[in-house]
Amino acid sequence: KVVGVDADSKVVERHRHNGRRVLRGDAGDPDFWDNVDKNHSIALVMLALPGLSANLNALKQLREGGYDGKVAAIAHYKEDEALLKKAGADAVFNIYSGAGFGFADHVSPECFVDSA
Repeated sequence: KVVGVDADSKVVERHRHNGRRVLRGDAGDPDFWDNVDKNHSIALVMLALPGLSANLNALKQLREGGYDGKVAAIAHYKEDEALLKKAGADAVFNIYSGAGFGFADHVSPECFVDSA
């Protein structure tokens, strides 16, 4: 099962309205991780917080709290990837590394349609 977490109550309500299970919470707040049930069955945590420090802080809280499952995190810059790995992330995805290809794939059909 998948459960999302977001600090924005409007975002949470929009996801719930679309049938998704989403909780309101701030994963960048240390108290959030202190309140996660230690006897959980969480297999994977995916950290997609807005900045490196927030992702590193959440990762630190998870690991110090005894979470030994898999953690994936996003990075905005190449140099952040190594920092997240060193901090204990099992997988890191650089959100900009493939952005150009995705952008081109999306735009090409709409902008370069052969009208002949």
